[in-house]
Amino acid sequence: MGSLPLHPAISHLSPLELDELMAGYLSGDKAVELIRRYKIDVPSNQLRTLLPPKLLDQICSICGANMAEEVPKRVGKKLLAGKVSCTACGHEENYRCRCQHCVMARYRKATEEKVRLREIISSAIAAEQAKFRHTTCSIGDMSFAEAVAFLALIRCSPIDAQFICGPLNASPVPYAPTAALRNDLFDSLRQAGLIAVSEHSEEGAIEMDDEKIIYDAQNVRWIVPADNTHKLVEQIELAGLTGIWPDHWHDEAEPLWQKLALSESRQFYDYCARMRGLHAQGDGAVNTMLTNLLRDYSVGQAYRIIWHGARAASDFLITKKPNRAHAANYMVGASQRWADRARAEGWEVIAFKRNFDLPRSMISYVLFDVLLRIGERGFTEVIGN
Repeated sequence: MGSLPLHPAISHLSPLELDELMAGYLSGDKAVELIRRYKIDVPSNQLRTLLPPKLLDQICSICGANMAEEVPKRVGKKLLAGKVSCTACGHEENYRCRCQHCVMARYRKATEEKVRLREIISSAIAAEQAKFRHTTCSIGDMSFAEAVAFLALIRCSPIDAQFICGPLNASPVPYAPTAALRNDLFDSLRQAGLIAVSEHSEEGAIEMDDEKIIYDAQNVRWIVPADNTHKLVEQIELAGLTGIWPDHWHDEAEPLWQKLALSESRQFYDYCARMRGLHAQGDGAVNTMLTNLLRDYSVGQAYRIIWHGARAASDFLITKKPNRAHAANYMVGASQRWADRARAEGWEVIAFKRNFDLPRSMISYVLFDVLLRIGERGFTEVIGN
């Protein structure tokens, strides 16, 4: 099986002395004493690196040379097994191997996987674009929510010469208060064939999950109808100016207002929790409570109620010292209790103004300024009043 060459610092030792040095190291003799005894000219913390590895019968799967095991590492009175690697190419038989062969193999595999995913994403994008059919539709073919969502998209991200718009993260005005509402509206536009994901989106903005496109709505770019976008925008804006809407829009306006109000209230709720170091617990419970508030109160009034609930949760956290999850849950109940008492005792709930850190969304501008033409009353008045 042969042997490995010795480090120059210990090459003066005879085979017997080398065996004694190794035995002393493994038995726990101090490195300083071993260095002095065998006249080795290195710092004590480098002694282990000089000791010859144990040549093994195992053969390297890459180059066929023998594998060798490093001298065990001493940690207190314990010995930790040394690394096993190839004496010729440095290969290790594990997934962490950093030999040139394994590094290049991982690089090739990653490159091939990247190409494969890119091809899958391209095919999925092409399949979605095949559903992109509304080149001649009118606002009569759109739901009220789709009309608001479409105009808000164009206003946030003006179209270029190829009729591609986005990404939203370039807009100074947020598209929607929450990601949940934004994604819901985009899904509706996609399913209606009014927009489609563009292959010109930034790398990483589109991924695949179980053969379904998963996109980052803030970074993705969108294709819009080349023959009809400007006409659709004009029709939506004219409907706002004249008040002449497709018949089905009249029954669909209030549900969108309710969705937007819930989204704005949830945005403020999460903001208040975050500012107090709390993480909002239980989406279902929070949204149920906020929906309850919005039956009788405007978004601005809901802000005030949420603020009282957040302050109560903060006081609870300081005085009772529960864990933060408990305090976050307490905030839901505190907000509901405050609203219940306000209703029971007929309190005048003075509405908050918009929070400076939570700017008004483009969906709000289009819904309340362009189509309903009530402006900020959509924030300060109860839904439908």
